[in-house]
Amino acid sequence: MLSSTRVTHSSPFSVLRPVAVHSGALFLAMAVTWLVISPLQKLILPQIGMLGGGAILIYLPFGIKIISAFFEGWRSILYLLPGAILASVLFIDLPWGSSRTYISLCISYGTAPFIFSAIDWASRCGHHVPPSPELSWRKLIAVGFLSSIMISLLIHIFYVPHDTASFDLRLNAIKFALGDMLGLIAVLALLPPVLNFVLHRANPN
Repeated sequence: MLSSTRVTHSSPFSVLRPVAVHSGALFLAMAVTWLVISPLQKLILPQIGMLGGGAILIYLPFGIKIISAFFEGWRSILYLLPGAILASVLFIDLPWGSSRTYISLCISYGTAPFIFSAIDWASRCGHHVPPSPELSWRKLIAVGFLSSIMISLLIHIFYVPHDTASFDLRLNAIKFALGDMLGLIAVLALLPPVLNFVLHRANPN
């Protein structure tokens, strides 16, 4: 799992390290999604795409966003931003002259930290005991589910043409939310063996 990389002192390395870890993971997830998953989906399931860009059935970057927000809170936005910008330029070609691009980035990367913060605030107000690891994992999945729905709905409000049939809007929003959740599940399943492999290579003994 992506371990917490919270900044404990003000050296440049302490800032660059979490940026490299989180942005690097996000960029890798974006590259795999757009260069591997998306072409395979178009080949095998061409009916998934609709309303322009269409939904990606397994959207891996969403999993990185949720895990980063889980460990880093609001800092995850700053840690992910370089990777998000670079990946967007290379793979998505967003219209950087439009205010909608910046609104969508705020929604996409700010929703999960907001929900985590709201849950933590509610827990402090309710004087709840610190969650066990099992409950923390449940919270991660629950926030991922809520974030996928909220992001999908908000993005569709800003990006989908107003003359689109409401049924198509709901269906496409569901597809995006489903792709986000499948991406989170895939990242959670793949990350432990990948980290074990990396740690084993770094410490063969």
